[in-house]
Amino acid sequence: MLLLVDMGSLTTFGAALAQHCDVATRTIQLISTMHIVEAIPSAMNGLPLQEVYHNVLMVNQLLEQEVPRDREPAPARVPATTEKKLAIVMICTMGEGTAKVLENRLSQALSSRMQRVAVLSQRFDNDAQLNQELVALGQRYTLVALVSPFPIATALTQFDLADVLYYDGVTALDRLIERESTYLLVAETLTQILQHVKPDTALLAIKGFNARVSAALGITLSSNMLIGLTMHLACLLDRLLEGPTHSDFPDKVRYVQQHDAMIRLIRHELSAIEQAFSLAISEDEICTLCRFFISQDISQPTKEVINAYP
Repeated sequence: MLLLVDMGSLTTFGAALAQHCDVATRTIQLISTMHIVEAIPSAMNGLPLQEVYHNVLMVNQLLEQEVPRDREPAPARVPATTEKKLAIVMICTMGEGTAKVLENRLSQALSSRMQRVAVLSQRFDNDAQLNQELVALGQRYTLVALVSPFPIATALTQFDLADVLYYDGVTALDRLIERESTYLLVAETLTQILQHVKPDTALLAIKGFNARVSAALGITLSSNMLIGLTMHLACLLDRLLEGPTHSDFPDKVRYVQQHDAMIRLIRHELSAIEQAFSLAISEDEICTLCRFFISQDISQPTKEVINAYP
């Protein structure tokens, strides 16, 4: 067991575990995000504890390298107060009465989240005009969903009035807010570590991949899974854009045979990322990504569907 801790009493926790539970442990203290990013794929690839421990310790050498003098200093972190707020857009057609009722409904149902979520009323004239206004709103907010009395041609997730007023639409909205909040936290971290790709650009492509694979598998990714998967993919893109890189997946031939359908699905959905960034993701890396998904509870009908992927 590898323990990544900050400081204090947790630094001796590994020794206590080893003594009382008869399990091998290693502890690294004063960790950063880079240590975690290195530890996750090393552990998921099944490397021995000592090798994972060594790989994570090597991060300290990278962090201690002197920054070249001709390199501009890293920009200061943007304060949290300037970060985009999440927003739900309510469409109103005749006055603001319906939108006000819906706003009150959401404010009551999502009271614990309203400090970070804005509910915006938007008048509808036509699809083209509305999409222009949504683009403008997207410059100031992270748009989560649209609530409308009729379907609208937009990429945003949509809910109709009945869903929000009477059915489980509020629960679905709550899940969307949780997902987007998680992505905002990841984006904040990626800003500090990515060097060869813009965090917003990488995150947009990764969110699309996560959504497509999740939909194909019929699963909802937990916040923990979402963070790990997104961080792994973003750092992978950064490494590939820096130059050729390769990592061997242990016992790859057997693993590919065992999880052939899942690997074909992931390879298919990664093609959009490969085209967008003009790069190729190796089968070894695809096997590592597969590990994130095989632990999920996937129904038998869904397994039969993904078997059809080319």
